[in-house]
Amino acid sequence: MAKTLNPLTIECIDKIGVALKMFGTYQYNDKGPNEVMDVGELEAKFRALPAKDAAAILLELDTSKKHRGCGSYLASELICNMQDWEELFACPELGEIDW
Repeated sequence: MAKTLNPLTIECIDKIGVALKMFGTYQYNDKGPNEVMDVGELEAKFRALPAKDAAAILLELDTSKKHRGCGSYLASELICNMQDWEELFACPELGEIDW
């Protein structure tokens, strides 16, 4: 039975798909998610969650195979943008993400 993804993970994956369609894989990987999509909007949604939930969703996004692993790049960007969130960095799930 397939694991059900968190709705925020699905939203992130969908937004990656839109960015890839609009800008292409090269631009997404060369410029980064911050340049081709509204990462700030997604970051605000993560920050509205408890840190443990946000970390679990980031791990889910990081391990997603959809769009050939582009979720990993977005997860890394989000983590870098949220370096001031101490509770997030205390979560063990972040240790499983190579950001």
